Amino acid sequence: MEIIGAYNTQFRDFSMTQQRHESELGRFSDMFSQAMGNSAGPVENNAIDRAEIRNAAEMFESYFLQIMFREMRRTTLNENSFIPKSHAEEVFTEMMDEQVSKDAASAGGIGLADMIYKQMTRHLD
Repeated sequence: MEIIGAYNTQFRDFSMTQQRHESELGRFSDMFSQAMGNSAGPVENNAIDRAEIRNAAEMFESYFLQIMFREMRRTTLNENSFIPKSHAEEVFTEMMDEQVSKDAASAGGIGLADMIYKQMTRHLD
């Protein structure tokens, strides 16, 4: 009985995480489309907002770093200990990861935002 309950919990958590990722990726896609002028054909330079492209790239890098931090934390001994974390501690840790990833991305991060920005704007120069 416990095995089935644990499996259902893991499946539900995975499903919720997957839905959140899809939602975030859709939001980034919308941000990039808006920044590029929502045009399906050739884009004119005046329709493109480079600051919005930069912002969307930094937000994407921030989200990527947040996922990376969470997954790295899951591999540590503290995460897999016999004493489970309280809900408040889990929420605080998620909020901390989110803020640290935002700060890291805006300070240059791992260079992912720069690469995305260059890729999105290279045909404009």
